[in-house]
Amino acid sequence: MDIHNIDLHYHAGQERDPGTSLADYLDHAVVTARRVVGITDHYGLYTEPHRAREHNPYEMTLDGLQAYRDEAMGLASCYPGLVLRFAPELSSRTDLDAIPDRVLAIADYFICETSFPGDTVAENTAAAVQRIEEVGRFCTRTGKPAFIAHPFRSSANYRLVKRDIAPWVTLLEPRPEGDYSPEELARFFLLDLEELGAACVAHNLPLEVNGNTHYRMLCSNLPAAVHMLYSAYRHLRGQGVAFVPGSDQHSFRRSVGRVGGYVPYDTCRAMGFGVEDISFLARIGVTLQEPAASAPAG
Repeated sequence: MDIHNIDLHYHAGQERDPGTSLADYLDHAVVTARRVVGITDHYGLYTEPHRAREHNPYEMTLDGLQAYRDEAMGLASCYPGLVLRFAPELSSRTDLDAIPDRVLAIADYFICETSFPGDTVAENTAAAVQRIEEVGRFCTRTGKPAFIAHPFRSSANYRLVKRDIAPWVTLLEPRPEGDYSPEELARFFLLDLEELGAACVAHNLPLEVNGNTHYRMLCSNLPAAVHMLYSAYRHLRGQGVAFVPGSDQHSFRRSVGRVGGYVPYDTCRAMGFGVEDISFLARIGVTLQEPAASAPAG
């Protein structure tokens, strides 16, 4: 078992490619060497009717979410080489105290986003820490594990994707050894990693090593951006933060060829993180020797 075999953030629900089935997505998981797969979907696509798409495989109701989970687990016996878990993704806007019992019953774990509201380190860090604390209380109250999704995606969007790239970012020098200072990392990511890491450790919440975030960094054509990502994860690991790997794949047919997203094994390798370090697996009932999909929660 290697990092690329474990994908705890794999979208296969409402945002599936048109004309594809859930079985197609599980087929893709198999041929791309995934062996432990956390099937997910955005919770809001079942609770916020205004987010309706042209093609919705399931009702935009909690019945639809149940149908998605039931279909996934009903297919499990067809994929004896896959360990499947079901994990709704909760946005930073979701009221965690309002999650219905029926959703708690069908979830093996939750994927939780933080918010990134502004242009300052202090504002973004405060918002992230507040949400981490809320998620920690949610896990304690419900007994359900969770991890914090794509902690640097909003930073990548801010610096490289959704705004003009600032000249100082373009001029950043690559450092393959990744020896960036906390101050340099805070300036680039607009987050205080010391506070972020301390909150995760205090509430026993892993951070995700997210493949889609790494992809956005790579597409900037700025090696320094990728090196800073490696450095940020190494810095957090030094604080005692736990991690989980996830591709955050939504599509594989609309991507280049039929490739889709990937589990960021290169990021994990750069931070010295291996399968044996994924303590979260035990919390969701997965052992590395598990030969087949076992019964999910609920």
